[in-house]
Amino acid sequence: PANIAHLRKDDVFKSFSKLIDLAKEEKVDAILIAGDLFDSQYVKPMTIKYLQNIFSKIPEIMVFIAPGNHDYINENSIFKTIEFPQNVYVFKGDMERVRLKDKNVSIYGAAFTSQFVNESLLKGFSADDENEINIGVIHGTIITCGEYNPMAPSDIENSKLDYLALGHVHEYLGATKFGKTTCCYCGTLEGKGFDEAGEKGAVICEISKENISVRFIPLCQRQYINLKCDISEAKTYDDIVEIIINNMGKDREKHLYKIILEGEVDKDLHINTNILCQRLQNETFFVKIEDKTSIRLDLGSLANQPGLKGAFVRELLEKSGDPHFKEALKLGFLAFDGAKLEEII
Repeated sequence: PANIAHLRKDDVFKSFSKLIDLAKEEKVDAILIAGDLFDSQYVKPMTIKYLQNIFSKIPEIMVFIAPGNHDYINENSIFKTIEFPQNVYVFKGDMERVRLKDKNVSIYGAAFTSQFVNESLLKGFSADDENEINIGVIHGTIITCGEYNPMAPSDIENSKLDYLALGHVHEYLGATKFGKTTCCYCGTLEGKGFDEAGEKGAVICEISKENISVRFIPLCQRQYINLKCDISEAKTYDDIVEIIINNMGKDREKHLYKIILEGEVDKDLHINTNILCQRLQNETFFVKIEDKTSIRLDLGSLANQPGLKGAFVRELLEKSGDPHFKEALKLGFLAFDGAKLEEII
């Protein structure tokens, strides 16, 4: 819905502000943004002004941006028109090096220069000085072939980087090590759909030549949550709503839920997901419901009955191996009971 989409966009700004507050609180030396800061080449002026303003509030912290497949660098790139504060550095092409002042640290990064990058931006690269702390930031995938900067594990191992900040995967996957290089996808600040469920945030890294620690910090305003609910014991809509609410847990009012109803229910309990969503709309920020229940039936007895119902069951039993068997059985009996098509699909 439009109102939900508008609020979710605002949530992204709130989470980014929390990220900046976290950086100040932790007194970090640098913020690494591994691509797709923007969703497309078009960025609203309001967003640009927000970023210019918020980055200007942390002049003591360097911000390194490695553009990805959504905000790649080209002649019309937004990064070529934005004037960021001096503490912001945007990588514009192949791997390049920036040294942090007064520290034995080099930051390396590269940018997508088109929507698709078929060859590894790390291929053949290695850090210049192994005595320094060498940190990389790049958008891409750890895979031998693909369209989004496919980096083989050997590319990462041969880079001689101590730490590699990765972007593209919208989920925190923990730290992984290839050779002496630790790498990590921090995920995204806010999920964009139920395929990006769970906590979202950033990672705080403490890096030395001897040790690297990675801490995930949740920052998202809301979570997308996929929740399965067995409603086999439900007799009424009130029962279903109670089961769902009990399964949602704490803070349900701020999250977005996709409820999958499961179990066997009486054939007289006609489930209308629209009505259930209306019942739950004041309980949470957003809810959608999928009905995956089956009808509780004695098929053996029904198959022996004369008439249309018996014939229907006998016909379906011959196709009981079909993956759509239970759904067809359910829809058929609801139709026999007089349910309208729009109420059962």
